[in-house]
Amino acid sequence: MLRVFVLLLGSLMMMAAELSAELPSRRPLDLPSGGKGPQEDAEEYPETIEFFGGEYEGDAFMFVIDTSGSMAADGKLESAQEELSQALMSLSAQAEFGIVAFSSNLNQFSIVMEKATMPNKVAGVAWVNTLVPNGGTCIDIGTIHGLDILRTSLILPASRRLILLGDGAQGCGSYGEDVNEEALANILNANWEQVSIDTLFIGEPWESALWLFENIAAHNSGEFRMVN
Repeated sequence: MLRVFVLLLGSLMMMAAELSAELPSRRPLDLPSGGKGPQEDAEEYPETIEFFGGEYEGDAFMFVIDTSGSMAADGKLESAQEELSQALMSLSAQAEFGIVAFSSNLNQFSIVMEKATMPNKVAGVAWVNTLVPNGGTCIDIGTIHGLDILRTSLILPASRRLILLGDGAQGCGSYGEDVNEEALANILNANWEQVSIDTLFIGEPWESALWLFENIAAHNSGEFRMVN
């Protein structure tokens, strides 16, 4: 009986070996190695927008725009509206944006940062094109309000960016030798998250205004530029 069992087992093993030899070899599956595809890699890179000819990187952009009375001259506000509209429309849906307009008063597109979906971008452009120049130049109040809204972003502070555009020095109710220094100090105290602040001066340059815009950028890891 044992001999019969051994012979039967041997026959089965030989049949299995023959069957295995006849089957085509199977290629290993091309499983993911843990790397990311091109789309995932692309999402790790920050957005790059163009504004008045300069390139700015980030994933959450706050635009703070001077709408004081002097912005009516030489089509400065119209230029700002056109450039801002183009920048907004270039954002991907993963980015966030906000807009603050300042003069003697404050106005904002939204009290929170908004995703750059197509409906939001179209609404932002429409809002920008309703702005009219009027009043004084409360640079510190406008910038601080922009920082406050920027804090509502879900994006890390290192990927947030505030872009300030204006054509003058601080002119907000009080005047004197120290108003620009006080405005700068107010902005520095408000930017405790150390968000990058870029500044653009538009129009004819004058010393005290350039000093303020240059120093806001220099003390907040930003870039200062003059634009026409």
